[in-house]
Amino acid sequence: MPQQIAVNATQVGAYEMLSLQMRLFEDISGVHGAIQGKAAQSGTPASLYAQQIQYSSTNLLDLFESFKTFREDRDIKIMKTIQQFYSDNRYLNLAGNNYGKEISTYTPEEVRNTEFDLSIAETLSTPALRMASNEFLMELFRSGKISLEMLLQNGAFPFADKLLQAIHQSQAESTQQNTAPQI
Repeated sequence: MPQQIAVNATQVGAYEMLSLQMRLFEDISGVHGAIQGKAAQSGTPASLYAQQIQYSSTNLLDLFESFKTFREDRDIKIMKTIQQFYSDNRYLNLAGNNYGKEISTYTPEEVRNTEFDLSIAETLSTPALRMASNEFLMELFRSGKISLEMLLQNGAFPFADKLLQAIHQSQAESTQQNTAPQI
């Protein structure tokens, strides 16, 4: 087993070796301090900091896709094991309240030889993904490619529903005023 030998309370390179490994991980993976939330050094332009975040995200995309594939494979193996192992009816505890009694009960005869396909999809419920999609929509809106209604319908803004209702109400009122007979 590797051991650190120290004489007179001096360390013989363990800290330097660990520091080297951490720098190598950072350099090879492309994950910079920007995506880790570390403060930039003084004099670092904001565009460089944003570019480091973008490149780090791109470098991590393959890792996340591999992880997603491993999760799908794991879940398929778990389901196959459940199909082979359970021989009695079982109650399954499901989250939510949109399920009936027949769905929350596992019946081996109905499930035994079932073939299925599993897909794990990303969701917009994470703050980082919502922020990225909102920023993309804002760029489209600023460039005039989409309307305000399209922005509010597709974005994840906390006030979007109220604002859309106000816009529709305002449009309805202006339409009524335009179609009212002129005296």
